[in-house]
Amino acid sequence: MISIDHPLLSRVVADQAVDPAGWMAARPTHIGASDAAKYAKRTSVEAYVRAKLTPSTFTGNEATAHGHLFEPAIVGFMGIPHNTRMFHHPEFEVFTATPDAIDVLADGSIVNGEAKLKHRPVDGPTPVEFRQVAFAQYVTGAAYTKWAWLVLDENDRPTGDPQVILLDSHDLADVLGPVLEIAHLVADALRAAAAILKEASLPTPPPAAPRSWPPSPAAPASPPCHRTATSPSGPRSRSSSSPRRDSSLRSGGGLRRVRQSPRRRPSSRSSCRSPAPRA
Repeated sequence: MISIDHPLLSRVVADQAVDPAGWMAARPTHIGASDAAKYAKRTSVEAYVRAKLTPSTFTGNEATAHGHLFEPAIVGFMGIPHNTRMFHHPEFEVFTATPDAIDVLADGSIVNGEAKLKHRPVDGPTPVEFRQVAFAQYVTGAAYTKWAWLVLDENDRPTGDPQVILLDSHDLADVLGPVLEIAHLVADALRAAAAILKEASLPTPPPAAPRSWPPSPAAPASPPCHRTATSPSGPRSRSSSSPRRDSSLRSGGGLRRVRQSPRRRPSSRSSCRSPAPRA
């Protein structure tokens, strides 16, 4: 059983039993053992990356339902505590695994457990299952994996007790090497894709105003305003050299003073107009 102070517990990403939504949300952003199980060809890296970037709509089928039904019994037959926690690698945190069972022995070594259902007799894992086991051991640091399987008949009833074999990490070294090489290539591509998506989501600054060359000349200054006195009949200027109008008129042989009507006060009118607005 894993003690609460074991370093392995500091590498838990999510617990499927406690937070299933969080566990599901962590899968698209990490490369798990079930992903690495498919990494067989270096030339297919682009397809592996596309598969990770494409949202999965798989929610389960009859096979997964049977797996959930029989998994606790198979794990109990191993003698290892059942596990629902996703662990990440101590150095490469993008690599994760959720083994069906996991335990820490008295000497501190870690043991993984994997439970499988089969509908025909088998002697051990398939190549896909070998890659899954190798990658999970690499993530958790397990010394070996107890790989157990239960064979069901055509009516989905067990044909006997589960069978168990031990898969040592040294025996899986040849399997792990090519898988890790592909996994790192996929991880690099996913990081690049995430950076592009993050940049695309940032707000775009407004474009700068276009500049013309040569620069447009400055607008001419408005002419100064001049005010002239106006009378009802039009503008009138006054000169010091013009004779003053005499208020006396001759009539017959004498002088008769004529009363002049009061002079209308000239109004002030500006000759300036506001310049028309520039287009």
